[in-house]
Amino acid sequence: MKLYDNGVAVLGCGNLGNAIAKGLVASKQFKSNQIVLTKRNLSTIEPLKREGYHVTTSNHDAVSRCKIVIVCVVPAQLDDLLDSIKQSVTENHIIISVVSGASIEDIRSHLEKDVPIVRAMPNTAIQHCQSMTCLAIRSSHQKSTNSPSDKAKDNALEVAKKIFNCLGMSIVLSEEQIVPATALCACGIAFFCRAIRAAAQGGCEIGFHAEDAIRIAAQTAKGAATLLLENNFHPEYEIDKVTTPQGCTIAGLNQMEHAGFSSAMIKGIVTSSDKAASLYTQKQQNKKQQQLKQQQHQQHQHQQHQQHQQQVQQQEPHQYQQQQQQSHQQSQYNQGHNYGHQNQHHHNHDDQHQNYYNQDQKRRNNRKHRSNENYDNHHHHNQQYQQHQQPTQQESQEQTQQPEQTQSTNQSNQRRNSESRNGKSPQKQPQKQSQVQQPSSTTENTDQQQQQQPPQEQQQQQEQPQQPQEQQQQPNVVDEAERPKEQQQQPQQQQQTIDKKGYNNNRRGGRHYSYNNNYNSHHHRHNGINKNSSSMYHDEKRHEVKTEQIN
Repeated sequence: MKLYDNGVAVLGCGNLGNAIAKGLVASKQFKSNQIVLTKRNLSTIEPLKREGYHVTTSNHDAVSRCKIVIVCVVPAQLDDLLDSIKQSVTENHIIISVVSGASIEDIRSHLEKDVPIVRAMPNTAIQHCQSMTCLAIRSSHQKSTNSPSDKAKDNALEVAKKIFNCLGMSIVLSEEQIVPATALCACGIAFFCRAIRAAAQGGCEIGFHAEDAIRIAAQTAKGAATLLLENNFHPEYEIDKVTTPQGCTIAGLNQMEHAGFSSAMIKGIVTSSDKAASLYTQKQQNKKQQQLKQQQHQQHQHQQHQQHQQQVQQQEPHQYQQQQQQSHQQSQYNQGHNYGHQNQHHHNHDDQHQNYYNQDQKRRNNRKHRSNENYDNHHHHNQQYQQHQQPTQQESQEQTQQPEQTQSTNQSNQRRNSESRNGKSPQKQPQKQSQVQQPSSTTENTDQQQQQQPPQEQQQQQEQPQQPQEQQQQPNVVDEAERPKEQQQQPQQQQQTIDKKGYNNNRRGGRHYSYNNNYNSHHHRHNGINKNSSSMYHDEKRHEVKTEQIN
């Protein structure tokens, strides 16, 4: 953006600021590209940007690029705006304030610079170069001197007059009169517009359309204002020209006065003036009251602290020293805590990396541990499977020899029984046959002892009452571990089927699943074979007992 020495910055482009900007261009004293407009929300002044105005949200940039600065904000926003332009304002700038209630001294003290400040009070008719602007540079008790500051003030006043004369009419007043001028000049637009609207409503009641009634009333008000401004007469002089004896004008005026038309207008202007005086001062008073409350609160706290210190000093010296040490330690702890809080995010970042590394390492160790366990279980099941497979093979071989042995024992028993009936002593068998058919358990030894006994003892044993089958069978039952290997054998064909099933299980399942199934299946089959072999053994013994009873 180009820097214009004679450019104008309008800070706060609201209704009045917008009207001033358009009036400056309409007066042909400035071009649109020489005017900088600022506002928080640029969307409302976007059309002005298309017309060539410079638009920005930075008050600092606008002030640094223009020499004339017009402040057009509401009183509540004045302090914030002055804070934003404090660094960019110089003594070469001219500040024109249109803020209601803010004095020149208030603005200068806030800026903390001896910059020329002019107070102005225009109205919204400035948009059409029909404004009445009241200007003030100093109060009534101040007089102009030849000092540089007064010359700068006078120069600033002349610049303001040239600007606002192009926008209508201007008048120079003392600063004390600017506040009442706000009610009569700035607020007067609203008052006269309300009077015109009332006249238009009366026109509608007597038969005019609303648009026609407003046009007639507004032009009539403009004509009345022109008569007063051009002829420079009193308003009652123009009223007397219109009123006639027993006429309609005097009848209407009397009715308005009876309703309080003049008194209502007067009362409204006075009320507006009082309110304008308190717009900015009330805010300043509120600030001062808050500052006083804060000062009183601080003083009260200071007094309480002093009283507490006196009470502590009156105590024993060592207690006072302990309290001082505790306070010193607490201050050191707070400093360290603050330092740690500032670097907390760094430590947290390192801790997160360390946690991720530890978790990853733990997962790897768990995988290794599981793989080792699986390998050990697999090896253990293989060993168990091989251990259980060897006894089953031996049992299958022993089982094949068992029927032959049972037949030989039955024949020998029948031979002994027949000899005992005939009274013959049992013949001793050759040693070679005994060596071939060695007894396999304690039950067969007992049978041989019975065979070697004399016939009388055998008869006594037969005469004794027969015991129940269960009692007779109990001495014949022995543990499986004490049986000979021949009785624990199983047919080779059955072992082959088991191997096939185990192979099928291996084909059907996984590594650990198949070996577990093989182990369980062989274990159950082994138990089943033992049960079958024991049942066959008991059946043979029962058969022997029955044959003895029959004989």
